[in-house]
Amino acid sequence: MAATPDRGPADSSTGSATPSRPRPAIPAPRWAAPVEMPGPIGWIEHGGGIVEIGHVLATCVSLFNPSVIAVGGLVAQSAESLLAGIREVVYGRSLPLATGELQILASRTAGQAGVIGAATMVVQHVLSPEQVELQLAAAAVG
Repeated sequence: MAATPDRGPADSSTGSATPSRPRPAIPAPRWAAPVEMPGPIGWIEHGGGIVEIGHVLATCVSLFNPSVIAVGGLVAQSAESLLAGIREVVYGRSLPLATGELQILASRTAGQAGVIGAATMVVQHVLSPEQVELQLAAAAVG
């Protein structure tokens, strides 16, 4: 089967084209110019993402009063200036009492945070008091 330009595949034995839906031509607006969309870090650096992240973290600081905030992912892997911007917003929007001992750091786990968290959960489960008691009881019986 051969394809015809506007009407779809043609039957090679008869040479007739099978009808298909016409494709309307949609012209691009004259005001539209090609725009390169920034990646996530570009959005954070140029689109005010630092301020938004800082506002969310400042709310978390006000609610939970943590002593450390570990920032991970692309933000942690990017420039230190992004973390400095986040710190500026958090310290500016939070109460001084809540930020007196607060540290905002880049995560040191890179892409392994999920694996480390899963391993920690397994160890906590296996070594929980209930599991230890069950193992000791099973060893005493057997």
